[in-house]
Amino acid sequence: SNPRKLDSVGSQRMEGRESNFEELLADFKERVENAKYIAVDCELTGTGLLGQPDSYEDEVKDRLAKLCDIAERHVPTQIGFTIAKDNGIGGIIFHTYNVLAFPGPDRSSFECQTDCMQFLLSHRGARTARGGPPHALAGCDRGTPAFGLPWPFGLALLAECFREEEAPRDPKELGELVQRTFRNVYDTALLHLAVPGLQAKPQKLEELMRSAEAIWNQENMQGRAANVKIELEDRTNFLYGSSLRGHGSDSQAHEAGFDSLLTAVLFAYLWALAGSPGLKKWSSRLFLFRSSDCLDLEEAARGGNPAKCAFAEMGGTVLVATLMTEDAQQHATDIITRAGQDRYFYRKMDDIRLLVFVRGATDEEAVQGAKELAQKLHGIHWQGLDQWRSEVRSRKKLADGGVPRPEMPDLQQQLQM
Repeated sequence: SNPRKLDSVGSQRMEGRESNFEELLADFKERVENAKYIAVDCELTGTGLLGQPDSYEDEVKDRLAKLCDIAERHVPTQIGFTIAKDNGIGGIIFHTYNVLAFPGPDRSSFECQTDCMQFLLSHRGARTARGGPPHALAGCDRGTPAFGLPWPFGLALLAECFREEEAPRDPKELGELVQRTFRNVYDTALLHLAVPGLQAKPQKLEELMRSAEAIWNQENMQGRAANVKIELEDRTNFLYGSSLRGHGSDSQAHEAGFDSLLTAVLFAYLWALAGSPGLKKWSSRLFLFRSSDCLDLEEAARGGNPAKCAFAEMGGTVLVATLMTEDAQQHATDIITRAGQDRYFYRKMDDIRLLVFVRGATDEEAVQGAKELAQKLHGIHWQGLDQWRSEVRSRKKLADGGVPRPEMPDLQQQLQM
């Protein structure tokens, strides 16, 4: 059909409500056959627990339990799905669905965060309607090569739907569930670290997609990135085409359907930039906010340590900088930025600490880079990431009446040599 001839009635076939859910489900099942991958986004009534802020000091297993609590206490208001398929002429065609959700009669209560709901209302993400059960759309099988999920809420939601009970808090159990269900799972909030030009600055989803597109354009012109040809199915183009192309002032960000489309397009660019071998290194690893670790579902399924350093595949070393003086607190981030993103970048841990990544092809090169940075910054106490973690765990053990671990070598002295 011609997208210019579509009207709002035709486009509503892509928006799931109680009145059209069976029709939408049949359409979804038909299109999901032979999909390259599927991207999912959820908008929930809340994203945190009162009095329990995320912290770099959290253990991964504790964070997983907390995230499951968040996913179970709140409910989705919208669930967006975008199916990516070969278009037969060397490109990718995207089909997007936006399902308006509301709890059924078996859910007598749930939590809402006022600030979260106000945010969604201002971004079109709080529209709800009585719809079919989310697991009716989540039931794709292991034939789908990749499943892009909004971690943690989408994954916990889908885990709950497949089991029809609470999401598993045991990392091994969750890893096994995901492996049984999907061939691969990728988290674009983590996967962008596979592209050097996207590593330095955390970005919101739409901004990240446009940054990835710009880098891909440059790399593709130089013959260093695979071709990506984006096509939107007619109804998807009618609903979201203008916003995806950046036209108009009314962004549809935080509408679940549009965010799933952004995720799907972002994944296509990341795939082209990193290549399949580079992509596979990040499979089954899920982003954790305010953490230097990610959740490694593959290792968890084997019964191993579910915590994996998020920067492990990047080549370099991770330092913790404690800003001891007011001057350091005011100027450290500017000095690190001016030192060059090709060598350094940082993440803010709290008001007085920075996580600093120092690039280096070898350990010696990374250590030398750390020494050069330390000479430019004064009033800072430097620790290796493992050293800082050991100190945190020792403090916790002392607080619990346990015996602290032996101290690790002090990096501060090494950097001053």
